[in-house]
Amino acid sequence: MSHDAIFDIKGVTKVYDMGEVQVHALQGIDLSIERGDLVVVLGASGSGKSTLLNIMGGMDLATQGEIFYQGEDISTYSEAELTEFRRQEVGFVFQFYNLMPALTVRENVELASEIKPDALDVMDVLRQVGLDERTNHFPSQLSGGEQQRVAIARAIAKNPEVLLCDEPTGALDFATGLKILEVIKRIHETSDRTILLITHNKDIAHMADRVIRMRSGKILESYRNEHPKDPSEISW
Repeated sequence: MSHDAIFDIKGVTKVYDMGEVQVHALQGIDLSIERGDLVVVLGASGSGKSTLLNIMGGMDLATQGEIFYQGEDISTYSEAELTEFRRQEVGFVFQFYNLMPALTVRENVELASEIKPDALDVMDVLRQVGLDERTNHFPSQLSGGEQQRVAIARAIAKNPEVLLCDEPTGALDFATGLKILEVIKRIHETSDRTILLITHNKDIAHMADRVIRMRSGKILESYRNEHPKDPSEISW
């Protein structure tokens, strides 16, 4: 097991039973993620990248294999232990924002911060994502990019070790998507969080410390960027 690894994944397979058909979403994945890296997992729809992220985040179970998080095999955890793992260790950002429509920006973020005793200050987090002047607005009063920034603030407010982002720019136009990538990059630079960002957009890989390319449930290649780009240098 790698000394600096926050995740060590060994022989992970995921099979979904779809009636008479079995879908092999992951096929024997071996992967080590170093603590503090910004990792982009790249692949087309159906490549297995979301399944991998969900298993790493404790939202789905592997059919076979081991998932070590900081040396603990979370693949053996009970449902209650997995719930606690998600609450304490992992922040999630999805393509669609999943905000509570009846709560203000601040209240949406406070929901997450109440989970943990060492949560971050809500106003500090909202300042970090550039929404400190929108705290009393409701999601319906915000643009898509602003809603995604609320979702990011909610994910980091509980002070997780790991931030898992599933196509965070997928529902956004180019200019707004770049702003979201800049927020994610800034969070990475100002904390020691490990961030995994999955995308089908190969250009986003330029901002990563490490890139993992997937196809048909397998890892095609894994490499490190010698000089990760700032999101402002990326276009697609």
